[in-house]
Amino acid sequence: EEVSSEFPKVDFSSIKAGQDPELCVKNGGSRNSRETNDEIDDRIVTFLEYLLRRSEARIVVVGHSSFFERLFQDHLGWDTSDGDTWIENAELRSTVVVGA
Repeated sequence: EEVSSEFPKVDFSSIKAGQDPELCVKNGGSRNSRETNDEIDDRIVTFLEYLLRRSEARIVVVGHSSFFERLFQDHLGWDTSDGDTWIENAELRSTVVVGA
């Protein structure tokens, strides 16, 4: 709710209110440990399924670098000649995702 008034053209309806449930205690969250790779993979698959159901031609996605690294490296088969799979803070990357 804090940022929705600053960005009235952005649809925040699919973002749950409150604290990020995946944030670990050392980063101010409630999880005792970081997500396992299997848990991250499950979230990525759910995210990609959601993304491919969308009708928009262009979608802006904001997230954490470790999520994106695993997404690009292990799920999208990113060609590293196009850049590293790790995304730096505030880095922008344009990517086409096509469903099977």
